Amino acid sequence: MTGCTRFAPTPSGYLHEGNAANFMLIARLARIEGLRIRLRIDDLDRSRFREAYLQDIFAVLNWMGLGWDEGPRDIDDFLRNYSQHHRLESYENLLSELRARGAVYACRCTRSARGSALSFCSSDCAVRGYSLDDPDRVWLCRVNPGFETVMNDFEGDPLTIRFSERGIGDFVVRRRRESTSNRRLPSYQLACVVDDVLDGTTLIVRGADLFDSSLRQLYLAHCLDLRSFTAVRFIHHELLLDPRQQKLSKSAGNSGGFESSLLKKWATAGALEAALPIHEWGRNLGLSP
Repeated sequence: MTGCTRFAPTPSGYLHEGNAANFMLIARLARIEGLRIRLRIDDLDRSRFREAYLQDIFAVLNWMGLGWDEGPRDIDDFLRNYSQHHRLESYENLLSELRARGAVYACRCTRSARGSALSFCSSDCAVRGYSLDDPDRVWLCRVNPGFETVMNDFEGDPLTIRFSERGIGDFVVRRRRESTSNRRLPSYQLACVVDDVLDGTTLIVRGADLFDSSLRQLYLAHCLDLRSFTAVRFIHHELLLDPRQQKLSKSAGNSGGFESSLLKKWATAGALEAALPIHEWGRNLGLSP
């Protein structure tokens, strides 16, 4: 096996059917492509972290019969050896490199002012010259609106995308100081790039709602000359929707108490798989039945 893909759940709620569909598609692609699967649990944000959610990740993957080749085997192994909090030094090194290259600036704007996507400064912070050492200001990455990036699809074919056409502006790469830990953590975008580079990821499979996140991460890789990441292939699959035609989401309430766990909602893993559009997604990617 020469390449690597990953399961990358977050322990911020019980896993839902959308997570299961993503895992099944990844497992199928890994078998076809001969890729290693790494379990990477994104736990930087501890505000919604619960050990019960962490346990659910291992329980659901094992119940579904989806094995992985690299990464933690259980909760204790994860907390001791694989938590993202063990990689803070690696994240800090890349943040320092962005600073040295003049690719970031300090922003005073609140999260609500920037919007739900955490994109764009709502003021003129980019020219104010606020100190990057101020722990109560976030760091935004400067985005050239005329920038074009190349994203490789599943077949390895390049797709050229202009940022101005997607409306992608400056985005957060470092958060404010946390009141509980007094630490300044990297953003999801920065941590994701670092993790995929360190883990040797060659194929990323995620929902279509994360397409712009992929572009932001490619921009960071461009800023930092991380060629292994710019060579990654991407698949952005369709989303599962709830009865209101909204995407399934832990934050939207699709993952409440333990009764909402897939382990409680479905009698068997086979019944769950039969209800998911995995074969349809495979056909859309040109995979054999």
